[in-house]
Amino acid sequence: MVLKNLASSTAVTLPDEDKFPAVLSGSDHPQTEESKKDDDLGEKASFFSLFRYATAVDYVLILISFVCSLATGAALPAFTLFFKDLINGGFQSGSLSSSTVNDKALMFLWLSLGLLVCGSISNGAMLLAAANQGSRLRR
Repeated sequence: MVLKNLASSTAVTLPDEDKFPAVLSGSDHPQTEESKKDDDLGEKASFFSLFRYATAVDYVLILISFVCSLATGAALPAFTLFFKDLINGGFQSGSLSSSTVNDKALMFLWLSLGLLVCGSISNGAMLLAAANQGSRLRR
């Protein structure tokens, strides 16, 4: 097959499809038994075998990351409850109570800072545990 480049007026010759069927045609052609054997990657690893290079420190880091992730996930319902209290408490008996609104706004601030700290600890601890295991794996 010959393709012509219109910009430079040069011709490009492509190989025949029957010589290189897998490259040119994708998955249109059935795989041979030999190529199926090459695609086999061996046994699948179990979940716990993924942590065979982890030490006690890595397990502690993973536990810390898990607990901080739970706290981060619990922040959304907490935000919802604080927002409900802000709306309900801010309009007591038809008048706006600025002290209640200020208290609830501070609760939002502290919860947001806690969320930032917990999320950072969670990501950092998991990243450190993964880096430790990866370096042991490469040795």
